[in-house]
Amino acid sequence: MNSLDKLLVITKKLRSEDGCPWDKKLTLKDLKPYILEEAYEIIDALEKNDKNNIKEEAGDLLLQIIFISNICEENKDFNFSDVIVELTNKLIRRHPHVFGDKIANTPADAKEIWDYQKKSEKSKSKLNSDTPNIRAIKISKEQAKKGLEFSSSDEILNKLKEEITEFQLATNNKNIDSMEDEIGDIIFTCLNLCRYNKINPDIALARSVKKFQQRSEKFFEIVDKGDTDLNNAWNKAKSITNKSVK
Repeated sequence: MNSLDKLLVITKKLRSEDGCPWDKKLTLKDLKPYILEEAYEIIDALEKNDKNNIKEEAGDLLLQIIFISNICEENKDFNFSDVIVELTNKLIRRHPHVFGDKIANTPADAKEIWDYQKKSEKSKSKLNSDTPNIRAIKISKEQAKKGLEFSSSDEILNKLKEEITEFQLATNNKNIDSMEDEIGDIIFTCLNLCRYNKINPDIALARSVKKFQQRSEKFFEIVDKGDTDLNNAWNKAKSITNKSVK
């Protein structure tokens, strides 16, 4: 038995009648937060370039994929082998410059071919499973190619200030609908700022969340030691965690 077969046997054992009470009760819906959590943890390991941690987190992410496959196999939808076949066929379809007669001399050529193949496949389905973040960036990219583009990051920042002012007005008027519209505009403008500067917003946000968590934990340690000046405690925590990040 190879290592993958052994892993599949173990994961199915976990969900069997005499398996783990926690694992065998998991549903596809239950897996959602764990998939996100494991994705962010492997991103963190990659940023630290911690090879052992990368290996561990890659395994944890793989486990979520296997659990999805196992649950769907139990429901007689598909199994892990079907997932592999689907992926294999997709890779061949999306790389006609490797497995077909297309030519790609540069990474940009290859990306253009991939995008074209993906778009032609997706056009066959009306389903759109993109998150709002991804959809916002995709739409912005499409319109930018047509000429509807900011001239600089400064222009986007000025737009962001404008949207913040409009949100403040909506807040002052206590208009919930307007507040929702304006906060949406703020988020959309921030996403455009990310897109324009080639920054992944999910990765950027994950880093900020982690940074805030580290600072808040250090903040409460400082307060517990008797520092009653909260602003001073926060600045100390910020200074300490900044040094630890470097």
